[in-house]
Amino acid sequence: MYILIKKTIDNMNKIIYFSVLFFFFLSTNGQDIKEYSGDFEDGKATYNYYENEQMDRILHGKFIYWGAIYELKGNFLHGRKNGKWVISAKNKEFSNWAIAIKLNTIASGFYKDGALDGNWSYENTIEFISDIGNKDIENAVATFKDNHFVGQVTYYTNYPKDYNVNGKFDNNGIMDSTWIFKNDNEKDEIRFYKGVAYWRLYNNIQTGEKKIFCDSSTFVREFWQNYDTLTKTSIVNKKVYYPDTVLINSKFRVFDDDGFYAENRRRNVIKIADPRFSDVSNPTCFWLDDDISLFSAGAIANPLYYYQKGSIYPYGLQIIINDCYENSDCYKNLKNRELEQKEK
Repeated sequence: MYILIKKTIDNMNKIIYFSVLFFFFLSTNGQDIKEYSGDFEDGKATYNYYENEQMDRILHGKFIYWGAIYELKGNFLHGRKNGKWVISAKNKEFSNWAIAIKLNTIASGFYKDGALDGNWSYENTIEFISDIGNKDIENAVATFKDNHFVGQVTYYTNYPKDYNVNGKFDNNGIMDSTWIFKNDNEKDEIRFYKGVAYWRLYNNIQTGEKKIFCDSSTFVREFWQNYDTLTKTSIVNKKVYYPDTVLINSKFRVFDDDGFYAENRRRNVIKIADPRFSDVSNPTCFWLDDDISLFSAGAIANPLYYYQKGSIYPYGLQIIINDCYENSDCYKNLKNRELEQKEK
């Protein structure tokens, strides 16, 4: 019996082995994989590629790029970044008429078919050469799945003063749980329920002074309790609302379209985390922007997008509760639903 099972397993292993070889052959479509070493963009590179029918080079295999700012090491799979990637800068010095700096950067993680996948980390230190010991530091950690944020997100910078952000996304890439933005003297806490910001306290940690306080927990919970999945609307206090899923802008996170926040203005309260207006930085900036801040030195290319080809920008989402106005799509859905109920 043991011998029979062993032979069966051996045969299965052989089948798997030759199947892998066969599919690998199909995946490269019989293309001749070549290697290039020489000038590339603003530096030098060594990479593997094949040529398609239009004689375009399709990156496929190892990729090493020694650029003027960063060094990139990773792999491509049919023109898309794939597998482990490390982007770094070690003691790179830059100067102009105004300033001279030394840059040390490392960003590392995995790509899957061009999209950020799994755990990623980023560390950046900028030292002002004319002022030894004066360093600007920026760190970020995030996790990705299916090209969107998932799980915990952290961010830290010490310029112009210590600033920490801790937040969380759910499995669908929607802002979730509690987000805290904190510096030496201030703390901004925003709480989410099913993707909607329902509570916010922005205060001075030292003095206790409240700069902003909003609490719409009752309204938001009633909204979701009354939510109709067919019409995609909810009625609260005889008024119709609908949830709008929006992309998080890389630079902004808090919006108010009717003046500054007031405790007695529900519309402001329920939209406290719309991404189009900001009073502090967004921790997702590094993962979404083409450039990163050099603080007082200006800006420099984001290491993730220093060579952007073959990669996809990730995204994060947030749900905003909006009024269901007449002639809007949600209003039409609601009326159609009412007609269907009458016909039954």
